Amino acid sequence: MRKYMGVTHLSNEVNRVKKKNVLIVTLQGRAWNNNYGAALQALALQQFLVSKGFSVTVLDLHPELSAQVTGGLIKKFFISYKKRKKKLFWILSLPKKVTLEFLQSFVRTYSRRWEQQRLQAFRKWRAQFLVFSGASYSNFFELDVQSADFEKKFDVFITGSDQVWNIRLDNEILKLLDIFLLNFVRTKPKISYAASVACTIPNSLYPKYRNALSRFSAISVREKWSAEEIYKATGVDPFITVDPTLLLKPDDWDKHIRWSASTPSREFVFVYDLYRSKEILREIEKIAKREKLVYVNFQTYAFLPWNKFKYRNLLLNYYDRDPGEFLWLIKNSKFVVTSSFHGTIFAIIFKKPFFSILWPERTEMVRGQRQNERILHLLDALDLGDRAFEDPKEILRRGLDDNIDWNSVHKKLDELRKESQEWLLNALDKVLQREANGS
Repeated sequence: MRKYMGVTHLSNEVNRVKKKNVLIVTLQGRAWNNNYGAALQALALQQFLVSKGFSVTVLDLHPELSAQVTGGLIKKFFISYKKRKKKLFWILSLPKKVTLEFLQSFVRTYSRRWEQQRLQAFRKWRAQFLVFSGASYSNFFELDVQSADFEKKFDVFITGSDQVWNIRLDNEILKLLDIFLLNFVRTKPKISYAASVACTIPNSLYPKYRNALSRFSAISVREKWSAEEIYKATGVDPFITVDPTLLLKPDDWDKHIRWSASTPSREFVFVYDLYRSKEILREIEKIAKREKLVYVNFQTYAFLPWNKFKYRNLLLNYYDRDPGEFLWLIKNSKFVVTSSFHGTIFAIIFKKPFFSILWPERTEMVRGQRQNERILHLLDALDLGDRAFEDPKEILRRGLDDNIDWNSVHKKLDELRKESQEWLLNALDKVLQREANGS
């Protein structure tokens, strides 16, 4: 399969004659998916295309997700009582039951407060930096009935990046797959940029992928695994391109950093514990004590009152901070420890020594996902494979070593960035040239 191949960039004459309108379809909406990586990759693709003379809009998605039915303390108690009323010992468990329900209620209230603050921070940031479609769309049907209107307004449609084709990412993603396969677009050019599958595509979905992607003008994916899965499903051999966040240079990202008033006054470790948080924090707490450092983290449970003495060197939780502050904290940290793909990317962009914590292989098999692939693919391409490992205990064993040749890493990164930029611009030029020629 083809990966990171340089291409001959065609003339931008078409773009200079008339600014072309591009619609990006990705895992973002004005009030949906408050994920740092998802938001920043959307910004990066938008900014790169704008810098090349395109007018860019991000589709405002707000999917109809299944509501989780939750009841109050009293309601839950009586439901439990009905289930257990025939058991003589239910009375004996009453004190424990009430205590447990009280704690659960406290945690739910605590979590809602953090979630609301996070939502407001992301909404404000997106309103400042992302250009969304006028209307919000919750399902494929709403888009499909307006297909003609979309095709009048936009010249090219791009799906990606991020895990737009990962049907195992969430139970709801399968319902959105027609959106991310751009099946609501009938006649205008369609391109995928660094789309990610990150799972095994079921044989039953091969026809859906094959039919949809046969109508794409150009296809690129983000990692080798995705390329292999798309090839098996469709017979199409996609290009492998870098994540959109890597299309921008460090200086470009500096423009989007927002100073955080909460920045620690002493050296700190930035922990983006998106997954495997408890395992990671256990080791970070030990090394922070040993190295006389503090650390900041993502998961809010560590700040629950009963964890105060467990994580004594945890200084700040940034869960409710916007993406600009997220970038600031990474750039100003001493070291980065992350279980996140985009956490790894921004450590590399800002030249911060880091460790990437992987999912255990057995867990990946059970979950049916290939989340490690995207991290390993990138690190191998940059000769940084030794910075990733499964066992968080390696953090303590290895210490916060900064033995990274950043000049060599960024030289390789510049090459990958250039090749991916050229692939995308070449794909756009070709489809726009065909449109201009009426073919």
